[in-house]
Amino acid sequence: MKIIDVHAHINRAFYKEDFLNVLKRAKENQIGFINIGTNLADSKENVEIAQSFDHVWAIVGMHPTEKEDFNYDTFRELAMQEKVVGIGECGLDYFREENKTLEDKERQRRVFGEQIKLAKEVNKPLMLHLRMSESYEEAISLIESLDNLPPVVFHFYSGNMEQTKRIMALKNAYVSIGGVITFTHDYDKVIKEIPLKRILLETDSPFITPVPYRGQRNEPTFVVEVLKRLAVLKEMPIDETADVILSTTKHIFGLK
Repeated sequence: MKIIDVHAHINRAFYKEDFLNVLKRAKENQIGFINIGTNLADSKENVEIAQSFDHVWAIVGMHPTEKEDFNYDTFRELAMQEKVVGIGECGLDYFREENKTLEDKERQRRVFGEQIKLAKEVNKPLMLHLRMSESYEEAISLIESLDNLPPVVFHFYSGNMEQTKRIMALKNAYVSIGGVITFTHDYDKVIKEIPLKRILLETDSPFITPVPYRGQRNEPTFVVEVLKRLAVLKEMPIDETADVILSTTKHIFGLK
């Protein structure tokens, strides 16, 4: 693989008729990807997909806005599967009104804590979903207080400069960047300050499609557009940028 998209949702709920074609296009373009869990059902499906395709891996876990119970033992069993390379996407999301109540915040914190515990037990990276500055502040403070955490990836990174400095001060923290950087300059300044060895690439497929494919459903093949824009921001050749990120990705997730 030349590029690995570390955060995608390639399952049959989003890719009904052309599911296999999407996987085929990725492989033909030497792009691997990691399918991310948001609940128990899609986590199970992601494991099955990863076991069937050599360029696909899985992360299992529960999105913070999901309301189902987190069954620790069931997720632990999934997490122990060979092609499962992480836990998540988990974290905190206080964007919608229903998620701003004290009761829901406490639920999110509890489920997040369970997934941190699981990641430590199985020694696999955490894939974080954080939305809004309040969520970033709370999660960063929590992670700063913990010892012996496996690698932590801040998915769809949107932290401010001060938060970025705190994250970069952590020994084992990384950020993943997606298609949003191809159509807004809001994150340029922050990204320029993050060492390339702490950056990963993602699409968050089928969402957040990069330029020049805006208006289409996203897929892992389009991650190359994120790479191109990141290389511009870092003022580096595309191939060199890709090599550094691929090396980091393999190291974090233990990929062969």
